Amino acid sequence: VNLIIEMIGVMVSLFSILLLGFGFSHDRTTVRYFFICFSSLLLYNLSILLLELMNGYQGSKWRIGMMIAGFLSFLISVLTVYFVSNYLLTLLHPPAKITRWIRLLMTAALVLETIVLLYGQYAGKIALVDENYRYYEGEWKNLGFIIVVFFMFIDYLLLVWYRHQITRGQRLAFGTYLGLPLLTIFLRPLLP
Repeated sequence: VNLIIEMIGVMVSLFSILLLGFGFSHDRTTVRYFFICFSSLLLYNLSILLLELMNGYQGSKWRIGMMIAGFLSFLISVLTVYFVSNYLLTLLHPPAKITRWIRLLMTAALVLETIVLLYGQYAGKIALVDENYRYYEGEWKNLGFIIVVFFMFIDYLLLVWYRHQITRGQRLAFGTYLGLPLLTIFLRPLLP
């Protein structure tokens, strides 16, 4: 089932990228951000798909491949939210000084999170493979959610303060984007 879901995710991401090139008529900035976001979603889905395909194969190459694919899924999910947050910031047009500070804050948080994730992977706390060559997430598996919640909190504040800068449909889309992942982030620890 997971394999099928990831294959569908890869196909949807590819289809979305193709639509951007063949008929999505918006300004260049929107097309660029959508291309970046769909590309990062494609990489995320590919890393999870590879992880599912490699799971259970024995040998050091498979173990390293699973650890890399698992780690990339963590990192790419953080990067995707970073790109969406930057797109929202571009759409809302807050004053230049506020925009500069928010981008600096988000970039610093992203760099710090990347360093912590790299250290966590090196220390064996994030993406792991057991003695049966089965992938599992380590004790720091929820670490990536901290920055995601932080970025989404900034997005929420921006939407509240500058909501008049975008259409009702855009507010609904970004509200859904903020609401559904946050719901899953808070429900995930409750699931086995």
